[in-house]
Parts: sequence; structure tokens; C-alpha cells
Amino acid sequence: MVHPVPIKLMHFFVCRQFTFVVVFSTFLLTCVNYDVLFKEGKYNMTQKVTIADAVYPVDTLSARYLSDFILALSVILLHNSGI
Repeated sequence: MVHPVPIKLMHFFVCRQFTFVVVFSTFLLTCVNYDVLFKEGKYNMTQKVTIADAVYPVDTLSARYLSDFILALSVILLHNSGI
């Protein structure tokens, strides 16, 4: 008889991987200002761009993209519950 721990452990890591992919994708889609990152439009700067320059401020994100994060969390919860 095979012990069920490896299957549960594998399921745990698959759920964590899915969670990471959804959260990181949501972050990339909603939190990064690509015009600044790629120096396009009015953001044509000559100095080096840092991560702090390319990511929107937290207060802006909470107002603009709260629904995206709630949707991402809903997808994670539905996936992890097995529905």
C-alpha cells in the first residue's frame, strides 16, 4: 500500500504554483506602468528606470485595481477548492 502523503504534498505544491502564477500575472497586468518601463510616450527619460519608477503607487492601485485582485483571489479559491 502506497502512503498518500506524496500525493497530498504534490497537490499542495500544485496549488501553491497556481496561486503564484495568478497573483504574479495579476501584478504584471495591473501594477506595472509599461510606458515608464519601456520609456514610451511622455515618459521618455534619459536616466535609468528603477522598479519603483515602473510600479504604480499603492494608493493608486488600491483605488483602481481592487476588483482585479478580488477576481484573482476568487479564481485561486475556486481552483484550490477543487470546483
